[in-house]
Amino acid sequence: MAVITTAVKLYSGSERKVVAALLSHIERLCSGLEVTLASAGLTDRGWVRIELSGKDEEFTSELLRRQLGMAVNTFEDLVEGSVITGRIVDSGKIGYGLYVETGSSQVGDALYPLHEMRRQLAGGRKLPAREIISSLLLVDNLPLEVQVKRVDKPDRKIWVSLTPQQLRTLMRPLNDHLERLVVLGATRPSVIRSLEQSGHMRDTLGIESLGFLEHRIVCKEGTQAKGLVPEIGSHLETATLFVMTRQKLSSFHNTEEAHSRKSL
Repeated sequence: MAVITTAVKLYSGSERKVVAALLSHIERLCSGLEVTLASAGLTDRGWVRIELSGKDEEFTSELLRRQLGMAVNTFEDLVEGSVITGRIVDSGKIGYGLYVETGSSQVGDALYPLHEMRRQLAGGRKLPAREIISSLLLVDNLPLEVQVKRVDKPDRKIWVSLTPQQLRTLMRPLNDHLERLVVLGATRPSVIRSLEQSGHMRDTLGIESLGFLEHRIVCKEGTQAKGLVPEIGSHLETATLFVMTRQKLSSFHNTEEAHSRKSL
């Protein structure tokens, strides 16, 4: 038997319903495998633990790591160079970077430092952390795949940077300039249902799933994300919605281009 801590965190809606939906999702992923699944409860910070047993439990653990991400169980599990899935916490409350929750208070939060944010997300521009956060909607509970860059075990401190895959995901809106509606706290089927019931499916190009409960609705050219909020929001009462506007994206992107020309 194995107990794993997934990167799925409960912060919205009914715990029972979310866990049931997660288990159903995992069962579909594991169809045909010899493994039994059960909820094993939550960490002290609300991350879902899953109990696995059966011949294919090791393979299933790796499958879930790839599909859902895995949290860190103990500080001793942290290894420089390893990849973990965390979540943004206390966004915008500090000026020297962004904290990433690792799943358990026993492990603590990792720091994504400002100099690394500037290098990866702002083309080296010396922008304030809050401007980068606001432009790219780096809000609380957004999942991030990060690489552990440094671990200070005596002081129990962790420093991380974004993986190349995570960086591509975050920067995609700057490349296509399409507005997006970020939904936190709803399953993908719930988001699809809200678009169908509100009649706004025709106004979108698709849904980018960032996590089990986190998604970006990609608007068609000419569709304003803020126009979807009232009707979609009425179908997703426990979710939190954020609007990524074309104006904000263009401003951030144009400043980056100006910085690049100046550097040449």
